[in-house]
Amino acid sequence: MAAPAVRWSVAGAVATLILVASVRDPGSGPSPSLFGVPLATYLHLVAYAGLSAAVGYGLLRADGRALLLAAGTAVCYGGGVELVQAPLPSRNASAVDVLVNTVGATASGRQ
Repeated sequence: MAAPAVRWSVAGAVATLILVASVRDPGSGPSPSLFGVPLATYLHLVAYAGLSAAVGYGLLRADGRALLLAAGTAVCYGGGVELVQAPLPSRNASAVDVLVNTVGATASGRQ
């Protein structure tokens, strides 16, 4: 099994990737969609499921408390990212994004 520093580095890398993707200018033009759902929604689901899984990997436990902590950490991080986006001219904070992040984060914790 990987050392704790390596496991937590994975979580840090996922969190950093999410932050960088969340603050960059999405550009202009229509947003792509899949089955009528914006592609960004799917990306939020996958990103926060991945973050929750990475935090769970860092904890290296699969009991209920660890899964709750991993999902809760990912949800809180997502809320923080939305707050970072709020003052950015090319981004906006969205309660819907927080909800989608929550679904993704909690979906990855299913046993």
